[in-house]
Amino acid sequence: MNTKETNKTNTINKTNIQADSQTEVQINKKPVAKISDHRDETFDYALAFKALGDETRLRIIEILSCGELCACDILESFQITQPTLSYHMKILTECGLVNSRKDGSWINYSNNAEIISEIRIFWDKITTGQETCICNRHKKGGSLKCE
Repeated sequence: MNTKETNKTNTINKTNIQADSQTEVQINKKPVAKISDHRDETFDYALAFKALGDETRLRIIEILSCGELCACDILESFQITQPTLSYHMKILTECGLVNSRKDGSWINYSNNAEIISEIRIFWDKITTGQETCICNRHKKGGSLKCE
């Protein structure tokens, strides 16, 4: 599968999102990300974390925490060009962290509270000990020390 197909496959559709707070996020009744030790099943979370790996995008998420803003208002907070802002907004909307809404010739953006909530749940699960945690498997079969 090429990069273009991979990006298309991992784009989150913002309609009909459902989540079981225990294990998976579902969109249109199809699981898109499942919390487990299998790398491919958590790829959507990896896309979101990758998007947040940029200081500008982190600041955009912070600015949008105050509510919906048009692109021109977001642009005023940065010393970047409009095409650069569009690039960052595309990444944030494609991974599902930000919603966009066209209003005439303006595009308004807001944080996607549902996805952000799911990321919090995912983060809590991978940063707290659980029975299915990889460290428990190592304890049963040997030490965690690198040799």
